[in-house]
Amino acid sequence: MGNNLFVDNLFVRYSRLNEDQLRAVKEIYGPVLVIAGPGSGKTNVISYRIHNLVKNHKINPEKILLLTFTNKAAQEMTKRIKFLFNIDLPYAGTFHSIIIKLVKEYLQRKIPIESTIFDFVNYKLNLVDEEDKLEILKTIIKLYKFDKKFKINILDLANYISAVKNKKVNLSGFYQDLFNIYNDILRRQYMIDFDDLLMLGIEIFNNEKIKNDLKNRFNFLMVDEFQDINYLQFEFLRRFEVNNIFVVGDDDQNIYSFRNSDSKFILEFSSYYKNPVIIKLSYNYRSYQEILNFALNIIRYVSYRYPKNLIAFKGSNPDSVFLKNFKDESQEDNFIINKIKEIFNENNNFKKSIVILCRTNEIVKYMERLLISNSIPAKAIGSYNFFNRKEVKDIISLLKLVIDLKDDLSIIRVLKNFFNFKKIDKIYTDSLEVGKNLVDYIELNYMKLNDKIINIWGFIQEKINNIFYYNKVSEWINKFVFEIKEHFDVDYFKKNNKDFFDLFLKFTDSFISKNMSKKDIIDKQKEENLEKSRINFIEDLVNYVSLIRGNDIEIEDLDNIKKVIIMTIHSAKGLEFDYVFIPKVREGIIPHYKSEDIDEECRLFYVAITRAKEKLFITTSNPVSRFLLNYLK
Repeated sequence: MGNNLFVDNLFVRYSRLNEDQLRAVKEIYGPVLVIAGPGSGKTNVISYRIHNLVKNHKINPEKILLLTFTNKAAQEMTKRIKFLFNIDLPYAGTFHSIIIKLVKEYLQRKIPIESTIFDFVNYKLNLVDEEDKLEILKTIIKLYKFDKKFKINILDLANYISAVKNKKVNLSGFYQDLFNIYNDILRRQYMIDFDDLLMLGIEIFNNEKIKNDLKNRFNFLMVDEFQDINYLQFEFLRRFEVNNIFVVGDDDQNIYSFRNSDSKFILEFSSYYKNPVIIKLSYNYRSYQEILNFALNIIRYVSYRYPKNLIAFKGSNPDSVFLKNFKDESQEDNFIINKIKEIFNENNNFKKSIVILCRTNEIVKYMERLLISNSIPAKAIGSYNFFNRKEVKDIISLLKLVIDLKDDLSIIRVLKNFFNFKKIDKIYTDSLEVGKNLVDYIELNYMKLNDKIINIWGFIQEKINNIFYYNKVSEWINKFVFEIKEHFDVDYFKKNNKDFFDLFLKFTDSFISKNMSKKDIIDKQKEENLEKSRINFIEDLVNYVSLIRGNDIEIEDLDNIKKVIIMTIHSAKGLEFDYVFIPKVREGIIPHYKSEDIDEECRLFYVAITRAKEKLFITTSNPVSRFLLNYLK
């Protein structure tokens, strides 16, 4: 009966799906694992399955929890579902954003979060992004003189702490002390980092009332890019005790172990969810068969994986793969230059997209210089995020002080960047030495401190108290900056971009305006309600931006760039190009000499290969990568 209804109702719309996609869309109950190869249309599968759940099986959209790994992916998915099917999906987002949403909902309902570690979230939650985390670690290293005894790479240290929280490594040596100091500083400031937020998501289930509510609330779990899941995210999923779980991913595209993703969860899915339906999406709508065959032969180097086949919807093109070992790097470079010029001449310049995918940022820079010096228009593309701009971070720090005047990191940033008061670093170090936060330390040492810090601090307190007299937050911030110039002779825009500053202020007003409920508008005349709602909306804005900065790696709009694009392989995941060049495929580069996971290096190469739509060029010189030895004997 259900299947007949499905076909009758959706025949025209679903005729675009292939047999495997349609089977995945129709699987409703029990655990389902969809192995979605590159270019196999997984977004369609997720979208159409939600349509099937809601329109055909009458499932309330509020019963569906859709989890993604970037806010951008969540937004695109919800927009697509709304556009195609007119379905609103209220619980779609990243793990982090969904956890914050749930925590706030329960607190608004006066249901306490029973956390053994983060009990303070019941009255205060201050999210620390990755940059803040690095600043805290730098201060700890300097204050406790760890740098005098050990050679420490700050990024490696941050990743190590994250790995400890994700149960990937055990604490040892001086890392134990450093880890404890870092966590102690966070707790004293009521701060949590992104890994802590995932741990909080697990701990909200400690309250039996919340646990039962969540088990009853969500009957269907869906996870995109499941190969990228880490230990804490997986534990959060398991806490729901929901058997109707639908996950989509490709173990061959797991390339983010440095972010603690663990492919064992997709590879051993049947160990955690018994008797799952496993569906493999084999049709590829991007590349020619020769490109796919080459990719499959490369990925067979990895022994522990799901065996799969890739079938090109476009068919065959014997000339779609070029591979050559050059005598030296100079010959390799000359070939790439001449081949790109040839493509330009054949295709009327930039009618076709051309990309050079590199293993490291150093090679990206090298290739950009090489092309430009040979009069080839080229642009190196890095991951970027508007919300990571300095001006945005400065405004967010100022707004954080509106929420909590005892936020040390925000005080430091505001004083340094708005007031050009660099001595705050020393005051912060002194406060840590005596175990005090900055505000308490300043108040205790009021008579001993420099007059300038006293004047600045008094100014900040006064202006924060005045925020409620302004109709828009942007008006208050502009006035704040203007009066700093007037009273302290510091022009913020001498060193900062006013256009980006103003752009984010427009976003701030728009965000707050969109999120105001009718109740807040009705209660607008009541001062108490106005102040409370203003603080709540500012807090929502701050958390939103922190999550965007932490989760999303955005790539510029490539369609409008009429140049050869040069980028790292990691940045290219999820993208596709007509012509793909992968240079320097040498031993020590692919696989990289610093990598301890050769299988992941192979998967990275596989991801690079499968970006190509029409033609793939792989070039190397000695020593040839082990992945190519079978082809270059």
